[in-house]
Amino acid sequence: MFAIRSLCTNTSRSSLLASNRPQILMKNSAVSSVSYFSTDDSSFLTGTVKFFIRKKAYGFVIPDDPVAAGSSEVWIHRTSIDTPHSGEEYPTRPYLYKDERVKFRVDFDDEGRTPKATDLTFENGKTVPLFRKNYHQSAIKGEQQRLGEFLLEIMKEEGLDDEEQLEKIKTAAKATQEAIAAAERNQQLYGPPSDDE
Repeated sequence: MFAIRSLCTNTSRSSLLASNRPQILMKNSAVSSVSYFSTDDSSFLTGTVKFFIRKKAYGFVIPDDPVAAGSSEVWIHRTSIDTPHSGEEYPTRPYLYKDERVKFRVDFDDEGRTPKATDLTFENGKTVPLFRKNYHQSAIKGEQQRLGEFLLEIMKEEGLDDEEQLEKIKTAAKATQEAIAAAERNQQLYGPPSDDE
């Protein structure tokens, strides 16, 4: 049985909302911001990530059961994604990849907008790590590419003697090493165990 976070403004709706499945709520519904939650897994829905835009920190899930979700798409915000470090200061935002399988609860509002996912995890119940598989390798590749571009700029720069050029190269190399070390620390602190994902 589902519990309801906010009460119905119309008592005739209470029997509708106490059913075992969330109902589709229309824009003019007398319900104000209802969230279904439960201590058991029956309140969770499953679905597939349609897309997630990392820079904007949102995306959509296509639920396996659109009737229970109240829509053929459910909106996701990064704050809806459960991570092992939820509530802590962390150096990045959680994100999802297209076609990943997820499990979530649905939050409806009274303005008729697309339902919002809450308590989102992978379908197997594991939380989403802040730094995903292969993060460290991609960070190293990115830093090496930036270093290469910077070295080309130094070589094109006119008016530098050999000593000034060498000093700039040393500074750039040191910054690259520090960025790679930071990526390695982040992967160890916030990344998935090696067998995950």
